[in-house]
Amino acid sequence: MNGLAITFDLDFEDYYDARRTRDRKNRRARWIAILVVVVIVWIRLGSFRVRNLGTVIFAELLLLSLLPLSNWFIKRSYRSSFRRTEKVTEKKTIQMRFDPEGLRLISTDQPGLITWNELSGFSESNRSFVFYRSRLIDAIIPKQAIASTVIDEIRSVLKSNLKQI
Repeated sequence: MNGLAITFDLDFEDYYDARRTRDRKNRRARWIAILVVVVIVWIRLGSFRVRNLGTVIFAELLLLSLLPLSNWFIKRSYRSSFRRTEKVTEKKTIQMRFDPEGLRLISTDQPGLITWNELSGFSESNRSFVFYRSRLIDAIIPKQAIASTVIDEIRSVLKSNLKQI
């Protein structure tokens, strides 16, 4: 796999998938926080009268039902932001090569090398590989740009050089 070069364009779904991949742990934390709130409310129910029980249960169900709606608002906001950015920046085709030292950018405004040491880790989704620098997304490589026969090889190279987040 030494020197494997790939060429790709990034679209909204690639950026959104990278964001969701990064926030995967945060979604788990949100569910845990909601469960903690539910437990605290149930513990406090001992001091409530029975007629308040319906109100508390209704409030908890309302809170839980807002989660899918919040994801919809987040995606909508992210799409709007992406469209504004897309209008002011030109779409670029990216060429990148996997080198033993790291990821080499070939056809960007600032060609160069992102060494493995500069990256804090990577994560993988069904759509892409996402690379991080200090918990910030640094690079996205969509899997559709990679031949399916070398994805496992790329995965093993990444795991040997980076921490999987």
